[in-house]
Amino acid sequence: MARRRRFGQSLKHAPPHCPRSARDAPHALGNRLRARRRDTEAILRSLATDTLGTTLVLGLPEAPFAGLSYGDDTVIVFVPRRYRYHAEEGVPALVHFHGHNSTAERAIAAHALREQLVDSRQNAVLILPQLARFAADSSCGRLAQPRGLARLLENAISSTARLGRSSLGESGFPGRAEPGRVCLSAHSGGFHAAACSLRTGGVDVSETYLFDALYAERDVFRDWVLERRGEPASSRHKLVSYFTPGATTETAYRREMPRGYASRPGSISGHGSTV
Repeated sequence: MARRRRFGQSLKHAPPHCPRSARDAPHALGNRLRARRRDTEAILRSLATDTLGTTLVLGLPEAPFAGLSYGDDTVIVFVPRRYRYHAEEGVPALVHFHGHNSTAERAIAAHALREQLVDSRQNAVLILPQLARFAADSSCGRLAQPRGLARLLENAISSTARLGRSSLGESGFPGRAEPGRVCLSAHSGGFHAAACSLRTGGVDVSETYLFDALYAERDVFRDWVLERRGEPASSRHKLVSYFTPGATTETAYRREMPRGYASRPGSISGHGSTV
Protein backbone atom coordinates (compact mmCIF):
# COMPACT_ATOMS: atom_id res chain seq x y z
CA MET A 1 0.00 0.00 0.00
CA ALA A 2 2.73 2.44 0.92
CA ARG A 3 4.19 2.30 -2.57
CA ARG A 4 1.00 3.48 -4.23
CA ARG A 5 0.37 6.15 -1.58
CA ARG A 6 3.75 7.68 -2.40
CA PHE A 7 2.75 7.44 -6.06
CA GLY A 8 -0.29 9.60 -5.40
CA GLN A 9 1.07 12.01 -2.82
CA SER A 10 2.96 14.13 -5.33
CA LEU A 11 -0.29 15.12 -7.04
CA LYS A 12 -0.81 17.46 -4.09
CA HIS A 13 2.03 19.58 -5.44
CA ALA A 14 0.98 19.48 -9.08
CA PRO A 15 1.26 22.78 -10.97
CA PRO A 16 -2.02 24.25 -12.28
CA HIS A 17 -3.37 22.74 -15.46
CA CYS A 18 -2.30 24.94 -18.36
CA PRO A 19 -4.98 25.66 -20.97
CA ARG A 20 -3.96 25.40 -24.58
CA SER A 21 -2.90 28.57 -26.29
CA ALA A 22 -4.92 30.34 -28.96
CA ARG A 23 -2.38 29.08 -31.50
CA ASP A 24 -3.41 25.51 -30.71
CA ALA A 25 -7.15 26.23 -30.68
CA PRO A 26 -7.94 24.75 -34.17
CA HIS A 27 -6.02 21.58 -33.30
CA ALA A 28 -7.79 21.36 -29.95
CA LEU A 29 -11.20 21.83 -31.59
CA GLY A 30 -10.46 19.08 -34.08
CA ASN A 31 -9.43 16.76 -31.26
CA ARG A 32 -12.65 17.49 -29.37
CA LEU A 33 -14.80 16.79 -32.42
CA ARG A 34 -13.01 13.50 -33.05
CA ALA A 35 -13.28 12.61 -29.35
CA ARG A 36 -17.02 13.32 -29.47
CA ARG A 37 -17.44 10.93 -32.41
CA ARG A 38 -15.45 8.25 -30.60
CA ASP A 39 -17.47 8.89 -27.45
CA THR A 40 -20.69 7.95 -29.26
CA GLU A 41 -19.10 4.60 -30.16
CA ALA A 42 -18.24 3.80 -26.54
CA ILE A 43 -20.07 0.96 -24.78
CA LEU A 44 -20.89 0.77 -21.07
CA ARG A 45 -20.45 -2.87 -20.08
CA SER A 46 -20.98 -2.42 -16.36
CA LEU A 47 -21.19 0.29 -13.72
CA ALA A 48 -20.89 -0.22 -9.97
CA THR A 49 -21.04 2.32 -7.17
CA ASP A 50 -19.88 1.59 -3.63
CA THR A 51 -18.36 3.41 -0.67
CA LEU A 52 -15.12 3.93 -2.60
CA GLY A 53 -16.61 5.49 -5.70
CA THR A 54 -17.85 4.54 -9.16
CA THR A 55 -16.24 1.92 -11.38
CA LEU A 56 -17.09 1.76 -15.06
CA VAL A 57 -16.10 -1.04 -17.40
CA LEU A 58 -16.12 0.49 -20.86
CA GLY A 59 -15.64 -0.70 -24.41
CA LEU A 60 -13.70 2.07 -26.16
CA PRO A 61 -12.62 2.46 -29.80
CA GLU A 62 -9.30 3.92 -28.60
CA ALA A 63 -8.53 1.00 -26.26
CA PRO A 64 -5.12 -0.57 -27.01
CA PHE A 65 -6.49 -3.63 -28.83
CA ALA A 66 -9.86 -2.39 -30.06
CA GLY A 67 -10.25 -3.95 -33.52
CA LEU A 68 -6.71 -5.35 -33.41
CA SER A 69 -5.14 -8.73 -32.67
CA TYR A 70 -6.64 -9.45 -29.24
CA GLY A 71 -9.88 -7.72 -30.14
CA ASP A 72 -10.47 -6.56 -26.55
CA ASP A 73 -11.61 -2.94 -26.19
CA THR A 74 -11.97 -2.98 -22.39
CA VAL A 75 -10.94 0.05 -20.35
CA ILE A 76 -11.77 0.30 -16.64
CA VAL A 77 -12.25 3.77 -15.15
CA PHE A 78 -12.58 4.37 -11.42
CA VAL A 79 -13.77 7.74 -10.10
CA PRO A 80 -13.36 8.10 -6.32
CA ARG A 81 -16.39 9.30 -4.40
CA ARG A 82 -14.39 12.29 -3.14
CA TYR A 83 -13.15 13.33 -6.58
CA ARG A 84 -14.11 16.89 -7.51
CA TYR A 85 -13.57 18.43 -10.92
CA HIS A 86 -11.79 21.80 -11.19
CA ALA A 87 -11.60 23.29 -14.66
CA GLU A 88 -8.14 24.76 -14.08
CA GLU A 89 -6.78 21.30 -13.24
CA GLY A 90 -8.44 19.29 -15.99
CA VAL A 91 -9.00 15.65 -15.00
CA PRO A 92 -5.83 14.30 -13.31
CA ALA A 93 -5.34 10.62 -14.13
CA LEU A 94 -3.33 7.66 -12.94
CA VAL A 95 -2.96 5.16 -15.80
CA HIS A 96 -1.94 1.61 -14.88
CA PHE A 97 -0.61 -1.01 -17.32
CA HIS A 98 -1.00 -4.59 -16.08
CA GLY A 99 1.56 -7.33 -16.59
CA HIS A 100 1.66 -10.64 -18.46
CA ASN A 101 -0.99 -13.33 -18.11
CA SER A 102 -3.44 -10.98 -16.48
CA THR A 103 -6.31 -8.60 -17.20
CA ALA A 104 -7.27 -5.09 -16.18
CA GLU A 105 -10.07 -6.53 -14.05
CA ARG A 106 -7.73 -8.93 -12.25
CA ALA A 107 -5.08 -6.25 -11.69
CA ILE A 108 -7.44 -3.69 -10.16
CA ALA A 109 -8.57 -6.29 -7.61
CA ALA A 110 -5.28 -8.12 -6.95
CA HIS A 111 -3.33 -4.91 -6.29
CA ALA A 112 -6.22 -3.09 -4.56
CA LEU A 113 -5.70 -0.14 -6.90
CA ARG A 114 -9.03 1.51 -6.13
CA GLU A 115 -8.43 1.23 -2.40
CA GLN A 116 -4.92 2.62 -2.67
CA LEU A 117 -6.04 5.63 -4.69
CA VAL A 118 -8.78 6.37 -2.15
CA ASP A 119 -6.34 5.97 0.75
CA SER A 120 -3.95 8.44 -0.89
CA ARG A 121 -6.75 11.05 -0.88
CA GLN A 122 -5.63 12.35 -4.26
CA ASN A 123 -8.06 14.16 -6.51
CA ALA A 124 -7.59 11.96 -9.57
CA VAL A 125 -9.24 9.18 -11.55
CA LEU A 126 -7.79 5.74 -12.24
CA ILE A 127 -7.69 4.32 -15.77
CA LEU A 128 -6.77 0.70 -16.58
CA PRO A 129 -6.69 -0.26 -20.27
CA GLN A 130 -6.79 -3.94 -21.16
CA LEU A 131 -3.49 -5.05 -22.71
CA ALA A 132 -2.77 -8.58 -23.98
CA ARG A 133 -5.37 -10.73 -22.23
CA PHE A 134 -3.93 -13.71 -20.30
CA ALA A 135 -0.87 -13.74 -22.55
CA ALA A 136 2.90 -13.46 -22.11
CA ASP A 137 2.96 -10.54 -24.53
CA SER A 138 4.13 -6.98 -23.91
CA SER A 139 2.72 -5.51 -27.12
CA CYS A 140 0.35 -2.59 -26.59
CA GLY A 141 -1.60 -2.11 -29.81
CA ARG A 142 -2.77 1.46 -30.37
CA LEU A 143 -0.59 2.76 -27.55
CA ALA A 144 2.40 2.20 -29.83
CA GLN A 145 0.96 4.64 -32.35
CA PRO A 146 1.64 8.40 -32.24
CA ARG A 147 -0.63 10.10 -29.66
CA GLY A 148 -1.98 6.72 -28.60
CA LEU A 149 -2.10 7.65 -24.92
CA ALA A 150 -3.60 11.07 -25.66
CA ARG A 151 -6.44 9.51 -27.67
CA LEU A 152 -7.07 6.89 -25.00
CA LEU A 153 -7.31 9.54 -22.26
CA GLU A 154 -9.61 11.78 -24.31
CA ASN A 155 -11.85 8.83 -25.14
CA ALA A 156 -11.93 7.52 -21.55
CA ILE A 157 -12.67 10.93 -20.00
CA SER A 158 -15.41 11.94 -22.43
CA SER A 159 -17.07 8.50 -22.35
CA THR A 160 -16.96 8.31 -18.55
CA ALA A 161 -18.53 11.77 -18.28
CA ARG A 162 -21.39 10.80 -20.60
CA LEU A 163 -22.05 7.20 -19.62
CA GLY A 164 -21.54 7.73 -15.89
CA ARG A 165 -23.33 11.08 -15.60
CA SER A 166 -26.36 9.82 -13.66
CA SER A 167 -24.23 7.86 -11.16
CA LEU A 168 -21.23 10.13 -10.61
CA GLY A 169 -23.15 12.98 -9.00
CA GLU A 170 -20.77 15.48 -7.38
CA SER A 171 -17.76 13.52 -8.62
CA GLY A 172 -18.76 14.00 -12.25
CA PHE A 173 -17.03 16.18 -14.86
CA PRO A 174 -17.89 17.67 -18.27
CA GLY A 175 -17.55 15.56 -21.39
CA ARG A 176 -15.26 18.21 -22.89
CA ALA A 177 -12.90 18.20 -19.90
CA GLU A 178 -9.24 17.81 -20.87
CA PRO A 179 -6.76 15.50 -19.14
CA GLY A 180 -4.89 17.17 -16.30
CA ARG A 181 -1.71 15.92 -14.66
CA VAL A 182 -0.96 12.36 -15.79
CA CYS A 183 1.02 9.67 -13.96
CA LEU A 184 1.76 6.18 -15.26
CA SER A 185 2.43 2.92 -13.48
CA ALA A 186 3.38 -0.42 -15.00
CA HIS A 187 3.72 -3.90 -13.57
CA SER A 188 6.14 -6.39 -15.13
CA GLY A 189 5.32 -6.79 -18.84
CA GLY A 190 3.41 -3.50 -18.84
CA PHE A 191 6.77 -1.75 -19.32
CA HIS A 192 6.36 -1.54 -23.11
CA ALA A 193 3.04 0.29 -22.89
CA ALA A 194 4.63 2.75 -20.48
CA ALA A 195 7.67 3.25 -22.72
CA CYS A 196 5.51 3.84 -25.80
CA SER A 197 3.36 6.30 -23.86
CA LEU A 198 6.42 8.28 -22.81
CA ARG A 199 8.02 8.19 -26.25
CA THR A 200 5.12 8.96 -28.60
CA GLY A 201 1.97 9.13 -26.45
CA GLY A 202 1.36 12.83 -26.99
CA VAL A 203 0.95 13.53 -23.27
CA ASP A 204 3.33 15.37 -20.94
CA VAL A 205 3.50 12.62 -18.32
CA SER A 206 4.70 13.88 -14.94
CA GLU A 207 5.60 10.66 -13.12
CA THR A 208 6.20 7.01 -13.95
CA TYR A 209 6.22 4.10 -11.49
CA LEU A 210 7.63 0.71 -12.48
CA PHE A 211 6.90 -2.38 -10.38
CA ASP A 212 9.43 -5.05 -11.36
CA ALA A 213 9.06 -3.68 -14.87
CA LEU A 214 12.44 -2.31 -16.01
CA TYR A 215 13.08 -5.19 -18.41
CA ALA A 216 13.77 -3.33 -21.65
CA GLU A 217 13.63 0.07 -23.39
CA ARG A 218 15.67 1.42 -20.52
CA ASP A 219 16.97 4.24 -22.73
CA VAL A 220 13.39 5.56 -23.09
CA PHE A 221 12.92 5.82 -19.33
CA ARG A 222 16.43 7.22 -18.81
CA ASP A 223 16.09 9.89 -21.51
CA TRP A 224 12.61 10.84 -20.32
CA VAL A 225 13.71 11.46 -16.74
CA LEU A 226 16.83 13.38 -17.84
CA GLU A 227 14.79 15.59 -20.16
CA ARG A 228 13.81 17.89 -17.28
CA ARG A 229 16.94 17.56 -15.19
CA GLY A 230 17.93 20.88 -13.67
CA GLU A 231 14.45 22.39 -13.86
CA PRO A 232 12.42 23.37 -10.75
CA ALA A 233 11.27 20.36 -8.75
CA SER A 234 7.63 20.90 -9.70
CA SER A 235 8.51 20.61 -13.41
CA ARG A 236 10.90 17.66 -13.35
CA HIS A 237 10.01 14.19 -14.52
CA LYS A 238 9.93 11.60 -11.77
CA LEU A 239 10.73 7.91 -12.24
CA VAL A 240 10.41 5.36 -9.44
CA SER A 241 11.49 1.77 -10.10
CA TYR A 242 10.77 -0.97 -7.57
CA PHE A 243 12.61 -4.23 -8.05
CA THR A 244 13.17 -7.57 -6.38
CA PRO A 245 16.75 -7.99 -5.08
CA GLY A 246 18.85 -9.96 -7.55
CA ALA A 247 16.21 -9.85 -10.28
CA THR A 248 16.73 -8.64 -13.85
CA THR A 249 14.99 -5.38 -13.03
CA GLU A 250 17.55 -4.55 -10.32
CA THR A 251 20.47 -5.30 -12.63
CA ALA A 252 18.93 -3.12 -15.32
CA TYR A 253 18.46 -0.23 -12.94
CA ARG A 254 22.02 -0.42 -11.62
CA ARG A 255 23.48 -0.57 -15.12
CA GLU A 256 21.32 1.89 -17.04
CA MET A 257 19.93 4.55 -14.75
CA PRO A 258 21.84 7.84 -14.24
CA ARG A 259 24.30 8.07 -11.39
CA GLY A 260 23.83 10.54 -8.59
CA TYR A 261 20.24 9.73 -7.67
CA ALA A 262 19.05 8.41 -4.32
CA SER A 263 17.97 4.84 -3.62
CA ARG A 264 15.81 3.71 -0.73
CA PRO A 265 14.38 0.41 0.48
CA GLY A 266 11.02 -0.60 -0.96
CA SER A 267 8.09 -0.78 1.39
CA ILE A 268 6.43 -3.99 0.19
CA SER A 269 8.90 -6.20 -1.60
CA GLY A 270 12.39 -5.74 -2.95
CA HIS A 271 13.85 -2.28 -3.23
CA GLY A 272 12.68 1.01 -4.61
CA SER A 273 14.89 3.45 -6.43
CA THR A 274 13.87 7.01 -7.14
CA VAL A 275 15.28 8.72 -10.20
